[in-house]
Amino acid sequence: MKIKLFYLVVLASALAGCSTRSYRTGRVKASHDKTLEGPPGMVYVPSGSVLIGQPELDSSFTDSSTFKKVSLSAFYMDKTEVSNKQYRQFVNWVRDSIAVTAYIKDKSFFLPNKNGDSIANINWRKITDGKAIWKSTNNNIREKLRGMYYTGKAKRTGANEINVALLNYNYEYLNPDYTEKNGNVERVIREPINVYPDTTVWARDFPNSQNSQMTESYFSNPVYDDYPVVGVSWKQARAFAAWRTKIWRKYVHTLLSPKLIQLQIDLPTEAQWAYAATEQIGIIDTTKKVRNKSKTTLPIANYKQEEGDYTEDGAVYTAPVTSYAPNKFGLYNMAGNVAEWTMNYYTLSATAFISDLNPVLTYNAKENDAPEMKKKVVMGGCWKDIRFFVKPTTRTFEFQDAPKSYIGFRCVMPAPEILISEKTRTRN
Repeated sequence: MKIKLFYLVVLASALAGCSTRSYRTGRVKASHDKTLEGPPGMVYVPSGSVLIGQPELDSSFTDSSTFKKVSLSAFYMDKTEVSNKQYRQFVNWVRDSIAVTAYIKDKSFFLPNKNGDSIANINWRKITDGKAIWKSTNNNIREKLRGMYYTGKAKRTGANEINVALLNYNYEYLNPDYTEKNGNVERVIREPINVYPDTTVWARDFPNSQNSQMTESYFSNPVYDDYPVVGVSWKQARAFAAWRTKIWRKYVHTLLSPKLIQLQIDLPTEAQWAYAATEQIGIIDTTKKVRNKSKTTLPIANYKQEEGDYTEDGAVYTAPVTSYAPNKFGLYNMAGNVAEWTMNYYTLSATAFISDLNPVLTYNAKENDAPEMKKKVVMGGCWKDIRFFVKPTTRTFEFQDAPKSYIGFRCVMPAPEILISEKTRTRN
């Protein structure tokens, strides 16, 4: 795959402009070390502390736990929410990999096996030639690919005729039950994840609503390239992050940031997300609007202003990922637009179980687990939410296997400390 394609993959973003009533951060400065570049599209978030917990809307939203102050190490975070264009690269990579390895099976599409490895590597430079596969005039290739297309009336709306049920990525993660003493348990779990977004969420989330354009076009039409991807489950988001880690390590890391150790890209923890969202630029309360130099009043986030009013902020549905102003860290849409998946398992008493240092509460629920075990923390609010849910103080949940038209995600990667405070400077 051409290197320029990978530059696009690593972009993602978020905006800020919300209340910090419960999530309060220590005083820090955003920093950019010119000698240590993170993954393209990510910005450096220095270490700091934040008070986490759950605010009240009414008694039904009151958390049974107390608030807790926690400290976080530095990390890199996507500047924007992951866009349709970026996620589509993942889908296309899976599609092309399956096409070459399971259908075409032609040695000319693989790199020479110089080390005697049992696994052959795809020659992505040849695959990215526009006429190599899907526009090939070679009848042999066209015939072999026929099995990847829908037949008859089985075509799924917005899928461009490829049978998206075939687009499975082998997502790998560490088995939480693994120990060195337990030889009967696999260290790594491999799970096939279908990567294509659920484009029917627009109709399912809003019954008796005219959303056929969004269902048919939102993910596949280039018009929506720069809009946040939705219809992605928690596991699909984590699979994207795992794939992106491989791309970063294999192609981008050695070219751009050889100083960085090869760390894992993943979803942010709840604490990381809350901390990154609280450093606002100028305006704090989403009840207000920003006045620019010409004294024109501008919206600061994409959310529902009041019942039935989706248009006041300039967008009926989602907005492009770089809409509105970024926060102090340079993060876009940390308030509104789409809500975002985090790593954390959701429970009201979370603060009773977490550490005060880089906290996270995780559980990778299995398909047959109880629904209660599949809850994941969702942060940031979205284009259809009222103001309360858009504040970074508010934590809500969704089930990990339930994609929505209003939930997207962004990624993070651990970072070394590159901001030296006055407290740590050596005296002369």
